[in-house]
Amino acid sequence: IRVLGAGGMGTVYLCAQTNPQREVVIKFPHPNLMLQAGFRERFEAEIQFMISLDHPGVVSVYETGDHDGLPFAVLQYLAGGSLADRLAESGNRQTVDEINKWLMPVSKTLDSIHEDGVLHRDIKPDNILFDRRGHAYLSDFGISKAITEAASSSSDLTATGMFIGSPRYVPPEYIDRKFSPAGDQYSLAAVVYYSLTGQLPHDATTNERLLVDKATITPKLASELVDGLPNDSVAALATGLAIDPDDRFASCAQFTAMFNGAAPELAETQIIASKAVADPSSPARRRRRWPATLAALGLLSAVAAVFFLTNLTGEQPPTFSETSQRAGQNTPNIENTRAPETTSASPSNVPLPAEETAPAIEAKTVVPEKDTPPMPGYLLIQSNVSVDRVMVDGKVLSITDSTPIELIAGEHVLRVEKEGYLPFETSLTTKSEATETLQIALVLTPEEAAKRLEAERRGLAARAEQERQKAARLEEERRGLAAQAEQERQEAARLEAERQRAARLAKQRTEQAEEKDRLLRLQMVAVPAGEFWYGCNQKFDQECDRDELPGGTKTLPAFVIDRTEVTVEAFGRCVDAAACSDAGLEIPFLSGKPQLLFAKSCNWDKSNRTDHPINCVNWHQAKAYCEWK
Repeated sequence: IRVLGAGGMGTVYLCAQTNPQREVVIKFPHPNLMLQAGFRERFEAEIQFMISLDHPGVVSVYETGDHDGLPFAVLQYLAGGSLADRLAESGNRQTVDEINKWLMPVSKTLDSIHEDGVLHRDIKPDNILFDRRGHAYLSDFGISKAITEAASSSSDLTATGMFIGSPRYVPPEYIDRKFSPAGDQYSLAAVVYYSLTGQLPHDATTNERLLVDKATITPKLASELVDGLPNDSVAALATGLAIDPDDRFASCAQFTAMFNGAAPELAETQIIASKAVADPSSPARRRRRWPATLAALGLLSAVAAVFFLTNLTGEQPPTFSETSQRAGQNTPNIENTRAPETTSASPSNVPLPAEETAPAIEAKTVVPEKDTPPMPGYLLIQSNVSVDRVMVDGKVLSITDSTPIELIAGEHVLRVEKEGYLPFETSLTTKSEATETLQIALVLTPEEAAKRLEAERRGLAARAEQERQKAARLEEERRGLAAQAEQERQEAARLEAERQRAARLAKQRTEQAEEKDRLLRLQMVAVPAGEFWYGCNQKFDQECDRDELPGGTKTLPAFVIDRTEVTVEAFGRCVDAAACSDAGLEIPFLSGKPQLLFAKSCNWDKSNRTDHPINCVNWHQAKAYCEWK
């Protein structure tokens, strides 16, 4: 019927289904996405999962298929538009009552699918749809996963290092790939916050800045942006948008109940909590700032993750200048332990890109000076990538030993270097007999990041060009086959026309022959085979001409003869037409040339015998007359 939308992720069509008769939505992914390894498997697996997801508040997926090598999904069509459409019409603002009309059913749907072990992970205004009666539905579970699958990397088809969701609405813990129902609650609260205030909880010019802000800055209370809001609604939003998932509600239903004032027993507690979170000097806020910041920078150092985020959301790619400037300013988080930690586990606050995950760096022991205290401390370094060089207090250490670095208890300056990455340098304090773990995330230099992105871009462009050439070749072959088929069709049409023409001629000839035979039978008399007398029979004839003698009998086969005799006048018309010669008797003379004579019995030269039958004609003259006639 028409195209509902098209972009970098694919095209959405509104179509009419014939059996059963209804309008449906068909979604095709962009052909370029087929170039990504594993994309088809993820798409088909998640569509099959969506088909099995049977809930009245979720947009139904009827079936899936393949067209010209592209998979597609057939979904339920909702004619009421999306929440994004409604916000655009209302100036990006709704009242509490207007929000509650769709918030309550959406919350109920989310809690229900959470009980089934399913996460949505991309709640946003575009994914909340309405039917003609205004009932709200959740759509686009294309990136959803079962909670049990999300907990197991072996069964998760989402590539490691890829960022899932829309950055404006995702919770901060998604940076660490920590997915839970609390994450969907955060996204729902962000949508409600935007619908109520017309502003996003966090906004920034780049994606990495936005994600860092989410992990470090508590959004303004909604009452600071809109006057006269109920305290319950303000407290509900502050709790639902808490940085720590554990500080949010136990369910979306509790969030909704608090928002619409149906849970007074929670109001006082949540108002106190929301004020504490909103206070910049709050201890709860201060203790989360550095771990969350390191986690954000750890994710942003994974260039592949940022690249996928850009393609998924359709936003402009983030610059690396701001990331690079911040990388050298952050103080790392050092966790004290009594024994060295295993080097294979990735810290919870720093996601390690799968393609460059390396074991913890363990460097050579530093020989203490004479005034060093007798009991040294130890430092275990864990990095997101293998490093080229580790320096402590300006001395280069070997990083081949399997033991932690032994350091004099006190303050030291650490510098970690790797080609293509910004150097990491920080001051730290070690304690006697204590092993401290330092978790670092090296960030690519802008040049190296640009080089890798350019290589990736060129690779994608080359694959796209190959696909384009393949498509052009297939199109050329198709056109050739179409031209050949057209020639064959035209030849078949010509042969068919000739066949029909020949058939018409044959039919005409048959009809003419049948008509001629019919007319002939009407004019002729059939004479059966038998013995006939020719000439003059003197026994019966009183007068015989000389040319009639001698008479005799002759046996003839059956034949037909004209019912009406040919008159002299009729034969004369044949002679006038030069089709017949004059009737008479040809008598040979001495000269050898026959001469036409008219006997007394010939009617031809008798002017008073024009109505008499013609006689005195030979066989050739009779044949000529029949042919003329």
